Amino acid sequence: MKNLIFLFVGLLLMTTATSCKKDKVEDKVEDTCTPPELKKNIVGTWESRDASGSQSMIEFKDDGTYDDPDDAIVGGASQGVAYTYKTYEILSETEIKFKAAAPAGSGSSGYVASTFDVKDNQCDVIKLNLSGLGSLGDLTLTRK
Repeated sequence: MKNLIFLFVGLLLMTTATSCKKDKVEDKVEDTCTPPELKKNIVGTWESRDASGSQSMIEFKDDGTYDDPDDAIVGGASQGVAYTYKTYEILSETEIKFKAAAPAGSGSSGYVASTFDVKDNQCDVIKLNLSGLGSLGDLTLTRK
């Protein structure tokens, strides 16, 4: 009977020791992203925020055109014709040119264009600055 009690106590201690063992915590692997080159990364829908805090939605297409109904990047009109045909051109990984022109068939050849410096190109954030305006020309694009 004495051996049976020792056996029972031994099993109890072994069970307690193994159940108190700390579970191995798996190392968290942070989700990292290496942004592709600017001409690929910019394609998609973005929320823009300028230096004054104004926000707008912009969609960049892979054909070099973009939709910016609020003229957050560049816009204008001449003789009553709004510049609604909008294009972008990646000049380099640090420079992008935006252009807004009168649509075909409008009878106007007017346009406006601006070149922005690319300050940061991350997977979900692109920071631009209108050349020559300092922080007043800041424009941040956040992927949606």
